[in-house]
Amino acid sequence: MEVWDQDFVDEEVSACIEFKKNGLGEFHFGYVRCDIDWEESERDAEFSFQGFDEIEPTSGVGGRCWRMESYAE
Repeated sequence: MEVWDQDFVDEEVSACIEFKKNGLGEFHFGYVRCDIDWEESERDAEFSFQGFDEIEPTSGVGGRCWRMESYAE
């Protein structure tokens, strides 16, 4: 994340994004914490997210081209 320095990214917890086997997960960086609902295809993963940026509600969609090799339990 080149937009923010590492101290901000890890402000509350070490920044992370977690994709669980059941199609759910979460991410957390800085003061942003969101739950995700994701789906894997042959070539990528797409997800929607909903949560908070500090105290403001936030939501959206995202995706990533990759081949999923492992999942969090």
